[in-house]
Amino acid sequence: MTDIKRKAKIADNMHLQFKLISAIMKVLFIFISVMGVSLMGAEQLKQNNRHNEILHTQQQYFLFKSNVENIMNKAVNLIKGYGALYNTYPDISIEDSEQYMLELTGEIKPYVRNIGILRDTTIIYNYPYEENKSTIGADLALIESQKENILRVKNELVTLLVGPIDLIQGGSGYIVRTPLLNRDGDYWGQASIVLKADKINQSILEYAEDFNIEICIFSNKEEQVPIIGNLITQEESPLFFDDFYNQEWQLYVIPTGGWHSDPFRLPILLIGFFIATAISYISILYQKTEYKLGYALTHDILTDLYNRRYLEVVQTTLKDKSEKTKKNFGLLHMDVDNFKYINDTFGHLKGDDVLKHIGTTIKRITRKDELAFRIGGDEFLVMIPEISNENELYAMRKRFESDFEKEFQEDEIMSHIQMSIGVAIYPKEGKDFDSVLKQADKDMYKQKRSHKGL
Repeated sequence: MTDIKRKAKIADNMHLQFKLISAIMKVLFIFISVMGVSLMGAEQLKQNNRHNEILHTQQQYFLFKSNVENIMNKAVNLIKGYGALYNTYPDISIEDSEQYMLELTGEIKPYVRNIGILRDTTIIYNYPYEENKSTIGADLALIESQKENILRVKNELVTLLVGPIDLIQGGSGYIVRTPLLNRDGDYWGQASIVLKADKINQSILEYAEDFNIEICIFSNKEEQVPIIGNLITQEESPLFFDDFYNQEWQLYVIPTGGWHSDPFRLPILLIGFFIATAISYISILYQKTEYKLGYALTHDILTDLYNRRYLEVVQTTLKDKSEKTKKNFGLLHMDVDNFKYINDTFGHLKGDDVLKHIGTTIKRITRKDELAFRIGGDEFLVMIPEISNENELYAMRKRFESDFEKEFQEDEIMSHIQMSIGVAIYPKEGKDFDSVLKQADKDMYKQKRSHKGL
């Protein structure tokens, strides 16, 4: 078969394979386009559903917050009213004060543990008196667990909700503190109300249940441990709020039972899985076919070295590069001595094994920038892109001869053969590649004759 016919046959095969791949890709494109539109529609519906669910949960949270803050606001109004009374009538008797507080607490009485009045930062009255008279005279600015908030209310004149904290009279509670001012508008002291932690927590959880939300509340000072509710992980995609009294609390909120799964989610995932699998499989086949075609066009099937077709491309590239850079490139033209003896004695299959072994050896010997080819039956070629002089090329030939000799000695059959290696340099020994290759061929046959003693 002539080279022209061989090229034509390869071209026909490539054309047929290309048509097959093109047909597959067209069907795949239509399939992906249709499924893509479906997925986009389903995803948009999913996003709309989640958006509506988020809005509803936010609304439920604000209702929940309103109910919780209602308790706190009543507590604040209570202590502000009492603080104003005490500020106006500092000599009010304990009996009158107790009676006033009994009437004033009203509906929030179940939550109230005690109510205190501080002159500056020191407790001067604590309702109910008999239960809390031991706290009278205590300077809360000296108690480490309360010092920071006491001084903050004093210095910043803000109302704070803190807690739960350990109380000096025992137990724990939430404390709402508000500053008290004199007639000149200067800081006079503080009023505080201690709310029973267990009652407040119970009400907060009941409100959350009423409004179909699950909550997890952290204090800014204890971010790792929730003070109310069960821990909600970030994987549950909670909504985050920090809008309680001066951002003293951080809340994470999800709907009761978590976000509702989209009814289209599983079908979409299944469809996506099958589409991804199909696309991946076809893409792999396509790339594998494309790679094999490209690889077959440039590589020798038997030895896995570059073939003569690729040599035609490389020789032009190296020639152009040499002319631009004014640097030489070298050739090592190799031929197997006594290869006919191997075929005749051991058969062509064994001959093929020998050629494979030689190819593997050449690949191992060649360096990163050197290109190895099989250009004929038992002919091989190594191209060195840049070489300084003949001595460098001769040294390379000796390296190849030495490695071949070691390799062949280890195999009984291959010990019958020897490699003849001819060398040539472009452009010293020819103005075109064929001329240089002929010179290397002559040098190779010269060495072959010397091996035969001629």
